[in-house]
Parts: sequence; C-alpha cells; structure tokens
Amino acid sequence: MHSGCAGLSNLTFKACCSTNVPFLCPSSHLVSEAKEIESLRVQVNELSSQLNDLTSSVTVLTSQVSELSSKVSPTVPDDALPPQILPPVTQQRSRFSPPLQSSWVAKNQRKFNLLFCGVSELPHRTMYHDRLRLDLQAVYSSIESADQFLVEILIKDCVTVGKYDQQLNKPRPLLNSSRDVQSKHASLCLPNGSPLYIKKVLSKEERLLEKVVLQERRKLITSAVDLFSIKVRGTRLYVNSRLDGQAEATTFLQHPSLGDAAILHNLSSQNSPRQSPDPSIVPLESPIPPTNSASTIPAQTGQD
Repeated sequence: MHSGCAGLSNLTFKACCSTNVPFLCPSSHLVSEAKEIESLRVQVNELSSQLNDLTSSVTVLTSQVSELSSKVSPTVPDDALPPQILPPVTQQRSRFSPPLQSSWVAKNQRKFNLLFCGVSELPHRTMYHDRLRLDLQAVYSSIESADQFLVEILIKDCVTVGKYDQQLNKPRPLLNSSRDVQSKHASLCLPNGSPLYIKKVLSKEERLLEKVVLQERRKLITSAVDLFSIKVRGTRLYVNSRLDGQAEATTFLQHPSLGDAAILHNLSSQNSPRQSPDPSIVPLESPIPPTNSASTIPAQTGQD
C-alpha cells in the first residue's frame, strides 16, 4: 500500500508491515470500495432493465394466449345449449362433498382382496420400494408354490395393514388385491406347512359378527370343551357337529339344547295339540307316517 497517503515514513511503514496486522492505506481502501460499489450499481441497472423487458414480453404473450383461447373454444349463448335434466333435490350433492359409498360398491371393491398373515416384516424405516418388493416376492413365492401350472399371477396392489408398533410380536398382515378371479383362487390354496395363512377381507358388520363368534369360542375353550369339536361356520358356532348358537348384531344367541327342545316340544303339544310346531325348535325325531287310514302311531315324547 502507499505509505505516503497516510503520512508514514519508510522506517515506520516497515515496522507496521512486520506486525501481525497488515497496514492498509485508508485512502486507497476507500477508492477500491467505491469502484466495487459502482460495478454493483451497473449490474443492478442491467438486471432491472432485463426484468422490465421480460415483464412486457409476458404481458404480450398473455394477451396472445387469451386471443387463441377465445378462438379455439368460442362461447355459446345459453339459448343454444340443449336442455339439461337435473336430478331431484334430494340427490344433488355439493361438489366439495365426498362421493357416497354404497354397500354394493364397497363389496365389489373387496371381492378380489385377501389378507396374507405371517409374512415377516422388515425393520422400521426401511425404504418403501424395498419393503414393497420383498412383500410382493413373499406373496408370489407362496402362490407359485401352491399352483405350479399358473403361468402369470396378476397382483394389483400389496400394502401393509395397521400402524407400526415396536411392541408387537407378530408381523402386520398384508392386504393383497388381485386383478382377476384366477389369481385369487390360486391364493386360497396354500401348500401344507406354509408359514402364511390367508383371511378374507370382511366389512365392518362382518368383523363385528366374527368378533362375537370368536369370543364365544374362547369361552367354550376356557370351559374345557374339546378344541377340535368346535367349528366356526360364518356367524354360526358348532360343537360336535351340532349348532350351539349364532351371532346377531353384537350378541350371541344360544341355540336350545336337546333337553330344552324336548321340554318345549312337550309343552307346545300339550297346550295346543292342533297348532303347528315352532319352526325354530328342532324335533328330536322325524314323524313316523301312518300305516293305514284307520290307525296312526302317536309321536314319541321322550318319556318312558
């Protein structure tokens, strides 16, 4: 720097240069900053002019687009429009309201869905694509092993059901949606010894009925009833091939036992012998047809 601008002698200037803090001429430093500021001012002016040019160009293009739009789709007067048949007021919906889901639409969407349970789940925070690829491979391998002649398996979607929880000991089920009936039927036939098991996707009402039946089944198991004698068929529960009860709404209707049915049958036959029996009561034995027109054999009442 110029030592003369600051009024320093050569000896003093050399002493200043030997220190850790370099000597800067104030006058030369201000001149350098002034030049930098001037160059920045020029650049800002250039950018402002370019922005103004772009704004004017955008305005022109917008007007041109508006003219082209008016030429492509000319407006039609209301008198020239065909008459529209509006639905009743009760059927009109706001455009912001979600579409109504009827029961048959929901059932139609679930008819190709199956739940694959027992598929090992990857660790938390695994990439979505990696998790989806491994889930699809598990489903594919289980179905292909069940049907070797199936050439192509079409899977529409495969997602994990439920929220992740580290405290869960078993993996979450996979909701598999097939594209056709063939692939769904192949999924229903898993080989023996497979770690997977398949459940059908039920509606909310069907899940409530299944919950009631399974609760009653657990009661029978805890009351020392043989597990292999208990069978669940839909909403009905059988013990030793005999109907034990049926789930309706949120309750379990117990079916009358053989003794109760005999007592009710005897009471009904004594009180109103000519009245037809109650169809809800299962008769102990089938009625014996008469041997001839003159004599009949009375039905057994279960008493000696």
